[in-house]
Amino acid sequence: MSYILILGTILLGLFSLHKDWHNYKHPRVRKAVALVLIIVGAISFIKTYRDNRNAQITNTKATAAINTLQSEVAGLQGQVKAANDAQTRNTTLFLENFNRLSDKVRDLQTKAETEGLRKQLASVQSDLQSTQKAMAPGPKAKLTFSFVPFVIPPPHHDLVPVTDVKLPAASDGSVHVEFTVVNRSDANALNISLTLVICQGCKFAKEPAGYQKILGDKDTHRWMSVRALYVREFFRAMSVDIFPPTAEPFMIGFQYRCETCADDTTSNFGTSNFGTVHVIRDTSNSKPAMEKNPS
Repeated sequence: MSYILILGTILLGLFSLHKDWHNYKHPRVRKAVALVLIIVGAISFIKTYRDNRNAQITNTKATAAINTLQSEVAGLQGQVKAANDAQTRNTTLFLENFNRLSDKVRDLQTKAETEGLRKQLASVQSDLQSTQKAMAPGPKAKLTFSFVPFVIPPPHHDLVPVTDVKLPAASDGSVHVEFTVVNRSDANALNISLTLVICQGCKFAKEPAGYQKILGDKDTHRWMSVRALYVREFFRAMSVDIFPPTAEPFMIGFQYRCETCADDTTSNFGTSNFGTVHVIRDTSNSKPAMEKNPS
């Protein structure tokens, strides 16, 4: 299109020159005007050709650069996918090995007979859990203690734990307590190490089902392992029979660790892992003192 415009302009100039040919008094002037028109036209053709040529070269280079970038992006996306796939496989393999080693450590913890061995095993367990936490970024799970029963919430609603109850004492003075563990967080709790903790001065009336006493641990602690507790899920109801030290309220709760849990999970009776039991004692069998008959 640009060439047509230039050619049209030259032809129009030559036509005007031919039309006014006799108005020019000197033949050299007529020839000079014609020559200028031809030279200007030629220069315009050459300039337009060069501009179009440079534009084509620029477009070609830009297209090549864009294609190269697209190829690099596609390659990078492939590398990311391959890395993610490899990471998934590595994570799965790591978790399998981690579970196997954790089971071995827990088994040895129940059999360790010296304080030195127990400390070494605790250090190994801590290193394993630290490594696992580094492999599991993102939201951290946090577990909550609750007495049973509690109100089952409707779908998509959070469960409100029960942390204060009144329970009767049996004839032997023991109190039967039912409780559970709730995952109210937005992360799955995996490979949970759960330690049941009763108050200082409390005693277990009998060994709680599913728990075991770790050699060397406190008499007020009992331990169990839970494979997983998923988001917004609660564990089955558990129970324990306790001899409280006095008629005053006493506390019961748990300590826990897990692969995907937050780090502030081991404090005794923390803000989310304890409950209070108020003991109701039967006083109907107590007899008032006999009054003396007046003499």
